[in-house]
Amino acid sequence: MWNWRKGSFFAKNGGKVIAIDFTENQLKVAKDYAKRVGVDNKIIFKQKDIINSSLKDLEKFDIIICTGVLHHTEDAYKGFLNLVGLLERNGIIIVGLYHKYARWRFRFIRFLLHLFVSKDYKKLDLWFEKNNFFARFLKRAPKNSVYDRYLVPFESYHTLREVKGWFKKNNLKFVENSKNVDGFEIFKIFERKTLFFVSGHKNK
Repeated sequence: MWNWRKGSFFAKNGGKVIAIDFTENQLKVAKDYAKRVGVDNKIIFKQKDIINSSLKDLEKFDIIICTGVLHHTEDAYKGFLNLVGLLERNGIIIVGLYHKYARWRFRFIRFLLHLFVSKDYKKLDLWFEKNNFFARFLKRAPKNSVYDRYLVPFESYHTLREVKGWFKKNNLKFVENSKNVDGFEIFKIFERKTLFFVSGHKNK
């Protein structure tokens, strides 16, 4: 759940930061970034799966930031529940998720790739490497964006109303959401930003 810039900001300003991620490779990238900005000795890195790993060895947190993670797990809501269990009283949680409607164009291309190429992300990756016309068209985006849009094994989509329901159900007071999901959510099919953010805090 490591957010490079936010984690580094807290570390630079005296906060105790624990960064977790599922893959060893992503942790290495995070460590390299932390080293470049001079906070690598102020952050504790742990390899954890927020769905299947035990989180009991982690302490309670005043602030949890989990952006761009939950929708790439096999059960976003279960991951959310596991994080809520780590919040201190009055602790703040910030989550970032793919919007159900704003993401439609990437969802459609992903559907076509699964239909005509493969649902196996490893086979899809090999297909992209063949440099055929369609792959070149999609590769106009940066490589990491292409991977994020079409090649990740899991991807789920959510609405602001749904996530607010998660907060209410788990005794979290809604604080704020990003402005790109204000208004009628169905109209977000025209929204360029596909990630939206919701924050709240745990009631006493």
